Amino acid sequence: MAIRTIKTYEELIWASIVAMLELDPNAPETQDKVRRSFPTDGQPGFLITDDITFMRVYSGGDPYDQNVYTDNSQVQSVTSYTRVITLALIAYGPSASENLERIRVSFMAGNETLNLKAENIFPVIKPSSVIRNPEYFEGKWWERADFSIIMYALESTEITIDGIESAEFEVIADDDERRIINV
Repeated sequence: MAIRTIKTYEELIWASIVAMLELDPNAPETQDKVRRSFPTDGQPGFLITDDITFMRVYSGGDPYDQNVYTDNSQVQSVTSYTRVITLALIAYGPSASENLERIRVSFMAGNETLNLKAENIFPVIKPSSVIRNPEYFEGKWWERADFSIIMYALESTEITIDGIESAEFEVIADDDERRIINV
């Protein structure tokens, strides 16, 4: 199994967030409601009345992800460790705080619609609180809320150690007689 990329985690978590907000993952408007990145044009790219959630997924920042277990006793070498994943959400719109609170409660309840357990991703039980944080932009106060949660993800890599099928040895005796032995 290859180590998962941040983009892979982003996709898995995005699907869970969409389910928590009871949105249709296949609907085009859902792509705008839960965004994987921020606008690159420098402007919000949405109206003050739109409910939009931005997500940022990144790894590291916790000593728990520094413990690595390697088992070399088999023909396969297996390395396993816990990767610490942080999800940071910023929501805008009239329902910003309520949407993030719904997500927070879903994580705390262990909501089975998450499908993260099947991917060996486990949210830390006590997520942070939702923080209401209105933002002043172009003369208006935009409703904004922030929320973050840490998750532990099991990562494993397997390396197959090739066995020796045959070997050829050259034996040189004390009398300089050479012999080739195939095993």
